[in-house]
Amino acid sequence: MRIKEVANMLNLSPRAIRFYEEQGLLAPSKDKTNRYRTFTEQELERLRTIISLREAGMPLSTSSNGWTAAAMKPKPATSCCDFWKCAAPP
Repeated sequence: MRIKEVANMLNLSPRAIRFYEEQGLLAPSKDKTNRYRTFTEQELERLRTIISLREAGMPLSTSSNGWTAAAMKPKPATSCCDFWKCAAPP
């Protein structure tokens, strides 16, 4: 999906999405020939999370400390034991 389609779907401006990208909260891939941003389902989910956090009143300065695109990538469990360690309460 391109930025305008994502913006329309999530009721955001393309500029807001670019701002989140500049802040390191998103890392959409870019087409090498035309530099258009391409958003995957994973990036859409990140945007939905960012929107939810903003609506809940979390300032962007707080979210940018722990919500970089790299930190938001899910880490696959290498075994069932890893999965349950992650799922178990501390």
